[in-house]
Amino acid sequence: MTTNEIEHKNGRNLRALLPFGLKQRHITGYHVGDIHAPEHIIISQGATVVGDVIAPRVTIAGLLYGSIVAHKAQIQRGGQIWGDVYATDLRLKSGGKLNGWISTID
Repeated sequence: MTTNEIEHKNGRNLRALLPFGLKQRHITGYHVGDIHAPEHIIISQGATVVGDVIAPRVTIAGLLYGSIVAHKAQIQRGGQIWGDVYATDLRLKSGGKLNGWISTID
């Protein structure tokens, strides 16, 4: 496992497990709990996050059961969100799914 990638399966505090100052955080595996980060959060293909994600930029290639608050949010092909998205810029690629409300923020 690299310093910018984590396999998180037992609900521990994600901030305690990741070093600060990275430009991206890749989430793989299964994570339960909210994620608040100053970096770009990437939920990788095959990963599942149960909780809200608050970050400047969020990319979903896996599965998110929770809401997103971000400046930029992107749902990749095969990515799914079961929750609401609050963003200034939302991009939904062909094959991505959003099951929830969308709200723009300034």
